[in-house]
Amino acid sequence: MNIKLNLIEDHKLVLKLALIIFAATFFILFFFEPFGDIEHGFELIGIARVTSYAATASLTFYFAESYLKTIICYWLKTTIYLPVYWYFLELFIITITIFICRSLWIGLDSVSLHDFVLVVYRVSLIAIIPFFLLMVIIFKSNKLNSDDITVLSSNTKTPEFLNISSKYIYYLKSEENYTTIVFLDNNRLNKKLLRGSLSFFQSQLSINFVRIHRSFIVNLIAIQYANINSQGGDIYLKEGNIKLRISRKYATEFMLKWQSYTN
Repeated sequence: MNIKLNLIEDHKLVLKLALIIFAATFFILFFFEPFGDIEHGFELIGIARVTSYAATASLTFYFAESYLKTIICYWLKTTIYLPVYWYFLELFIITITIFICRSLWIGLDSVSLHDFVLVVYRVSLIAIIPFFLLMVIIFKSNKLNSDDITVLSSNTKTPEFLNISSKYIYYLKSEENYTTIVFLDNNRLNKKLLRGSLSFFQSQLSINFVRIHRSFIVNLIAIQYANINSQGGDIYLKEGNIKLRISRKYATEFMLKWQSYTN
């Protein structure tokens, strides 16, 4: 399953953007006091309230990007509009947390539907320009195209996910009821074991991946050299000095895909 979504893979970037959201929100509320009920008058309680709103927005963004994004987007319908769906959903999640924060300040007994609509209006008003700029930063930071991110999920009741650029996945190896995913991480090969058969994960991969053996699936991008014939052969990967065997059963299919890829 190829999720057409530019994920922020660098957690340092996520933290940086969260700090930008905090600073921008605090600046707007503190210096412009756009809403009458949170005028701080430079009093400690008012400044604390402004700070709590800014912190709520930035922390919600950080946890949504770091933990919720992969899970939620896995269940959303895969379309070219998926990034738009996600960022509107993220803004709605931030709105809910801001509403909760505001309710704690004014008192839960005073909360009403009108208050929620008011928060939606205010969050949208404040966020429309910074959020647009935020999306520009995210998409410029991610040089990946819409099909580049692969989300692999384990075959369990509570799925475990691996989201990674497909070009960094080197090969998958069958481990009975599990599969080892070998991928490039900081110029080193790393491994992640997920529950599920090789065939289960093959259905989640793009056309650049091909079965070469009952125990192996390889990414064509990762191949340095291939020595094959109708009886089988060997392939050598670009990293790790790794050689993988092509079985006779999959040799013809591999030859066709390899020729198509290299021509």
